[in-house]
Amino acid sequence: MEYQIESSIDSMLGDYLEAKQIAKECLFKAKHFVMELSAFMTQDFHKWSYRGHSKKDAWKMTSVSVRRIFEEMHSERVVARDGYDQTDREFSTAKFLWATFKAHSIMAKYLKHQFYEHPAIAAVLAHHLADNYVKPDNTHDARIKELEKSLQTIQRSIDELVSKDAEQKKKDSLLKNK
Repeated sequence: MEYQIESSIDSMLGDYLEAKQIAKECLFKAKHFVMELSAFMTQDFHKWSYRGHSKKDAWKMTSVSVRRIFEEMHSERVVARDGYDQTDREFSTAKFLWATFKAHSIMAKYLKHQFYEHPAIAAVLAHHLADNYVKPDNTHDARIKELEKSLQTIQRSIDELVSKDAEQKKKDSLLKNK
């Protein structure tokens, strides 16, 4: 894909060296961003998996972060959504350049913050923590103690039943021997 886009840049902007250089720089930076985003996605998925989440839930959490990134980029690129106006080529070109540079600015911020430190991703993680907060009395230790108490109660009940059964057998044996 990179070579196809680069060929298009060369053929369309061949006579305009500065424009060609800017387009290639944008292509290079976009490629770098996509590679870093892919690495972030892989790392984030493994982080959630390592913490005990199922594959589906791990991808779901990763997808929430990635969606947030694309929503932020879309909000800046939307100015060029209507596309090309043949009657005003300069204005159309300006819209495309503005949207492209704004998207690149957002990509640069995510790269600067290494994704995890970006405020938008931090907000996604904080939201997840708030949704999945476990109160201290519902921790594993408290639940284990509760189950141990239940097990002790059951064990006492079983011991009582065994003792009553033994007493009944003793009585039955005495009655039988008389």
